[in-house]
Amino acid sequence: MKIKTILLTLIILTAVFVAGCIEPQEQELPKVETPDIEPIDEVEIEPIIEPECSIDKDCDDDDYCTTESCVKGGCTNTLITGCRQKESSEPTITEVQLGEKEWIRITANNYRVDEWTLENQNGTVFYTFLDYTTLNNYLLINTERGIATDMEWYLFRDDFWNVGDTVILKNADGEIISEMQG
Repeated sequence: MKIKTILLTLIILTAVFVAGCIEPQEQELPKVETPDIEPIDEVEIEPIIEPECSIDKDCDDDDYCTTESCVKGGCTNTLITGCRQKESSEPTITEVQLGEKEWIRITANNYRVDEWTLENQNGTVFYTFLDYTTLNNYLLINTERGIATDMEWYLFRDDFWNVGDTVILKNADGEIISEMQG
């Protein structure tokens, strides 16, 4: 049995040795003719156009008589049938009550006051209007507690102002729009 194993091992080693010594023959690949192609000097790339909008809120046109919608990156503002557009008028502080029961009345029609502020004469900001805030008719800002409505807001602070303070309404650029002493 040992002799058969030795012979078999010799045959395998000889086969491996012979296989490693034989060089592969090179084969010639067929030649393929290509047509003459002119090189391209410039490639025009169209610019990527950013979409006008991604959500309906991006299409707000400051007109409460339209509905805003964003469709496939483009804005559409559709007039609401029967809606009467109001003339806009700049906000004005029309009444001020300072002291124990404090409130400020601002009158305006269809006017956006994004990032506007209510301040005193010392520059202390007591309130900043949020984005997309539009004033229609009047707004009564109270410093006591209560349930807010479209026309009455409650800031839940005591002694917001001092009697004799000047209430100042400034636009987003810091310009004084209206002021009144209380």
